[in-house]
Amino acid sequence: MIRKKWMILLISLLMISSLSAVSRKFKIQEVSYLIKGNVRESSLNSLLDWDSHNIFNNKQELDQYLISQRQILVNKKIFKSVFLDFEILENNRNYDSIKILVYLEEAWNIYPVPIYTYDSNLGMVTGLKLNYYNFAGTITDLTVSGYYSPFKSEVSTTLEGVRIGSFDLDIGISQLWETVKAVDEQGEINLEYSYTKSLFDTSIKFHILKNLDYIITPKIYYPFQYVFSTNETGQDEDLFIETGLIPAFSHSILYDHVNWVGNLRQGFNINIENGINYQPSNNDYIIWNDAIITTFLYTPVLNYSSRVSGFYYFRGYRENSGDRLRGILDYKLTGTKGFFWNQNFVIPVVKIPSIMDIHISPFLDMGYLGDENSIFLRDDLLYTAGVSLTLFPQPLPNIQINMDYGINLDDTSETEVLISSVLYF
Repeated sequence: MIRKKWMILLISLLMISSLSAVSRKFKIQEVSYLIKGNVRESSLNSLLDWDSHNIFNNKQELDQYLISQRQILVNKKIFKSVFLDFEILENNRNYDSIKILVYLEEAWNIYPVPIYTYDSNLGMVTGLKLNYYNFAGTITDLTVSGYYSPFKSEVSTTLEGVRIGSFDLDIGISQLWETVKAVDEQGEINLEYSYTKSLFDTSIKFHILKNLDYIITPKIYYPFQYVFSTNETGQDEDLFIETGLIPAFSHSILYDHVNWVGNLRQGFNINIENGINYQPSNNDYIIWNDAIITTFLYTPVLNYSSRVSGFYYFRGYRENSGDRLRGILDYKLTGTKGFFWNQNFVIPVVKIPSIMDIHISPFLDMGYLGDENSIFLRDDLLYTAGVSLTLFPQPLPNIQINMDYGINLDDTSETEVLISSVLYF
């Protein structure tokens, strides 16, 4: 009888102990970094913004928080490995004080990359680009590039992701030479001219909620040196010339909940932007809206990505509107309003461990362009199709090589080839 009572008491104590362990609460008291690389702890703390005031109600809640913090680091794509753990420092009456342990191994993040690509709109593009994706250990991205093509050349410097207090700052300076082309109703070029432009812009990103940002971007343009080679539009050349210092301003709402899973993505992104450009040559201004919704669906076998976008110009028009349709030369489409739907079907085909991943992506694009007086008709829809080939070198997580080949399904004689180090979306 006594033995039975002791057994009951022991079982009860074990159950109480088990329930107590399950219901233990946790509070972050300290964060410790073990880093192979030059990233600064202050920059990591600013990026991760540890929640040291919250009490986690159980281990599952703490684990979920650590998973989300790890994903922030993975999404930066500057580390070869990221591992988070914790240890208990002391047992308090209501919670356990813990130390977060962050193990990081930084990848090689300085890339001097020769630019030697092809674009059906620009011809052969050659140049040099220097990417420093963890500039001075601050997790900011410094890019210095210069390239030449027969129709567009540029020298630029950008610094992205500078954390200042509660907001991020991007700064860009560039010198651009560009050729502008337009076509008549028969698709023949009736306008072609080149000009030079200096540009300075800065973007200030305010973090409103998790994954939700508000961005303001003031810009200053200075275009000059106009040279016309073709003008059969019937309009005077002065109509196309912009002079003087041109101020511009845009602001946007960005919701970004896209996570990298290896070299694939999962989640969605929404960007709604509004802007105004002043035109000193005719004392007028251009107001425009642009919205883009991007979705990425991940499975281990087949992945689907979709981008729905549209724009509307209240004054002026959007040049090179064909840049959202792979298979149509950019300058052949110009309009004051339009909407587009791009679809990729991403198939990982080759994986060589520690060397390279290769993806093939059949795609289908469709869109509509119109002016302020046009009425949408289904027959006005444009369709293109093609395939993308993307290479991801494993030792360099920030680099990819992408080739798109698209065909205009309304006119199969028109094709577009894009080879670059930037994913289409």
